[in-house]
Amino acid sequence: MEYGQKWEVQMGLSGHIFDSSGTSYFYLRNLQGDVVSIADKSGDLVVNYIYDAWGQVTASNPSMIWGAPIHPVGHANPIRYRGYYYDTETGYYWLQTRYYSPEWKRFINADALFIAGNPLTASNMYAYCDGNPVMYVDPSGMNAVVRAAWKAAFNGNILPKEEALINAYPIQASMAIMFAGMAMIAALVNYGGGTGKNDDTKGNAFMHAHWSFMMTVFLGVDMAMKFSAAHENQDPEIYNNLKWTADANGRITSVSYPVVGLSGHSSKQAQMDLFNNFMGIVAGITYSIFAPKCVFIQCTVIYLIALTLRD
Repeated sequence: MEYGQKWEVQMGLSGHIFDSSGTSYFYLRNLQGDVVSIADKSGDLVVNYIYDAWGQVTASNPSMIWGAPIHPVGHANPIRYRGYYYDTETGYYWLQTRYYSPEWKRFINADALFIAGNPLTASNMYAYCDGNPVMYVDPSGMNAVVRAAWKAAFNGNILPKEEALINAYPIQASMAIMFAGMAMIAALVNYGGGTGKNDDTKGNAFMHAHWSFMMTVFLGVDMAMKFSAAHENQDPEIYNNLKWTADANGRITSVSYPVVGLSGHSSKQAQMDLFNNFMGIVAGITYSIFAPKCVFIQCTVIYLIALTLRD
């Protein structure tokens, strides 16, 4: 087996790499996604990787200590720290949109997305994981900027379920931020305020519905349900349990969800936010089916839906 021979990687639940003769080796990962070991088909470990917090390989095989040669798969394997693709020639990791240098502890080129935010690192277009690689991961090369923008747009907080979505869907998350800004402006124009997270007002109801409406139209129902539910730290399946009652005029009088209120956010408020999000999703589905994508019809449909929202 030679270092220069052809190797191929197949990624599945755990992933494996095999050489030109068809001999397979299998990845063992830790909870952060690092490939820490590679085993042969007998289960014997042939390579171990030890990384520092920033992804530098401090050892590729314990046998290095005694001067023994490293197994060829240890050199050839490209999937390493956090599951990123490692370029052995440059020593950089490829994070789908740009290269990251574990030696420099930053990206080698600026982020393609720039969204101004409150944290100092929001304007550092080269920062990796907000300077905190122990807590964060960035498989797309854009997560730090999107995370900072999310904090700026949503009261300085990122809930655990929001964090997971940002890591998985950074492009969609950046669009969700843009739609949130548009929804806030629309609420201010139509209602003159009441957009704070604890305001049980028509403006707040309209803002939630408008946000979910825009996400449904431009990101799809699945993304809209994921992001709107995560903003209340819920899973999208929460919408399956929606129950409400209405008066004779069709006005919503009560809403029931099996949710627990967030910190500083009562259970009732969380229920109403989810309901208003759901109404926006319904409006978005209706619009996508029956109306062309024009701003006038968007505003008209969401305004009519807003008339039924409970404040």
